[in-house]
Amino acid sequence: MPKDAGPDRDPPTEAQAETGLGEWLGRAPWGELAGGAAVLLAAAVVYLVVAGGPLAPSRPTAFIAPGMAQRLMALPLTPTRAASLDFEGARPGDRIVREEGAAVRLSFQLEKPARVLVIEERSGLHLVQLYPRAGRESDPVPAGRRIEVTDPSGAELVITEPRGLRRVRLFMFPEDVDPLSLQPTELARLGGRLIVVERTYKAGRRGEGAM
Repeated sequence: MPKDAGPDRDPPTEAQAETGLGEWLGRAPWGELAGGAAVLLAAAVVYLVVAGGPLAPSRPTAFIAPGMAQRLMALPLTPTRAASLDFEGARPGDRIVREEGAAVRLSFQLEKPARVLVIEERSGLHLVQLYPRAGRESDPVPAGRRIEVTDPSGAELVITEPRGLRRVRLFMFPEDVDPLSLQPTELARLGGRLIVVERTYKAGRRGEGAM
């Protein structure tokens, strides 16, 4: 089974974070600290909590729910022109090969505003969420704007192992549906409101060719 695109576990709730902070404060050696040191430590605790440091509750990541990627990749494709997923220099129907170390210039465009999710399956082994990338929210994408797809870190998408066939799927959600907060059990209620398009390409060896 391909590995999921999301995090391994959910972030702690605010209540859990506050409980952990209380336990830490209870273990702090207050009696062994001089007056000035105790004041400085207390001020540091307040700063970390208010400023969102390590002791503050974890914030949500920009990844879909665990198990969602596998379900999405199993959905049937949608015959539609409402969304296009394009490789630079390639036409629909072209056999696309990108050699190891080469850049993959991938972009999409919509005919109507929607929220978008892009997932890549690499050689049937890994599922990688390409859009929205880490640290970004799933804001609606306006119609007619060409959006470049990057590596999850925001860097240029470059071919690395594993080599083999790759499937890139674009999921076009209605504007009122946030794919980052959607649970796998809620997919069925979307019905025909969810549009799925796909392009495939091969990640090849060096010198294997550009197309």
